[in-house]
Amino acid sequence: MWPFRSKKVATALPGEDTWSIAQGKSQGKPMFARVNVSAGAQAGDPQLPTRLGIAIPLKAPNEHGFPHGSEFGELDAIEERIVGALRANEGGCLVLVITTGGMREFVSYVQSPAAGEAAVAQVRSATATHEVQHYTEPDAEWTVLKGFTARG
Repeated sequence: MWPFRSKKVATALPGEDTWSIAQGKSQGKPMFARVNVSAGAQAGDPQLPTRLGIAIPLKAPNEHGFPHGSEFGELDAIEERIVGALRANEGGCLVLVITTGGMREFVSYVQSPAAGEAAVAQVRSATATHEVQHYTEPDAEWTVLKGFTARG
């Protein structure tokens, strides 16, 4: 069981996604997650059956495993690239941003592994500041997102 406390945060303009913030622990380490609560309406969309995880190792995490200083801006730029790449490569939906243990992971759902690979290639080619790691995995039920939203 994940010990999360959730709180909706007014981060969206009309027509944009709404996000909430959860905090807890993962493998004994502090964790923060931003959850795209707007994506709940799409959960299980048969056109987006593949989970894409893009993990970014932090360059110099603080003692809690979180970024600090100028790295926040670099991570924001990577997130913008991910969102742009998802739109450009057959669509997709960014649903979670998880930070823990010296990593930030961006979890999305895409149409296919090939669409995920194309998005990652686009992000990787535009990112010189950080290593870009990734995986694709079948997840037609959107279990990772549902795991976070069920605990709110």
